[in-house]
Amino acid sequence: MGSNLIITYQISEFKSRCLKIMAEVAQSGIPVEITKRGASLVRVIPATANEPSTPYGALNGTARWSDDLFATDERWDVFD
Repeated sequence: MGSNLIITYQISEFKSRCLKIMAEVAQSGIPVEITKRGASLVRVIPATANEPSTPYGALNGTARWSDDLFATDERWDVFD
């Protein structure tokens, strides 16, 4: 799902076709936005849309490596 496609339904139509629309979202992966009088209320997204495929990749890219784990990047002047 690389595109920004979102299908929009008015709340009355979503209410009458709720189960079918949710099944379509699960199958296609395309989110659905529900509106009421033109204003966005909620989005229905596939359950796996934001979940990492494995727990090992969940934090990928969120940390950086340092050769000196205790470095503060502060300069200390020491007097003799």
